[in-house]
Amino acid sequence: MNARATGNITGSVRNIAVVALTKNLADELGPAGIAVSCVHPGLTVTERTEGDAEYAAVAARNALGRPVTAAEVADVITFLVSPRGRATNGAVVTADGGRPGGLWA
Repeated sequence: MNARATGNITGSVRNIAVVALTKNLADELGPAGIAVSCVHPGLTVTERTEGDAEYAAVAARNALGRPVTAAEVADVITFLVSPRGRATNGAVVTADGGRPGGLWA
């Protein structure tokens, strides 16, 4: 989610570059039937962070009030790569449980 936040120049620039790449590829490849989308996960509980209470507490600072799991992020990606997800071509999808703060259109 650093593409949508300040405070970490390297993270912001790296992630916004992924957004630009996604949109450019979507525009270029869409006519050939290839859909390209980007998923921005927030703090996600993975095998590496499972059981880390401090990490889980920080990851739970979202609208859901609980951490998002790697399986939930995988579910979003599974939808996007399915035939039903083609309409999202060029989209940047957040999978962060509803990060509080600014509005994003």
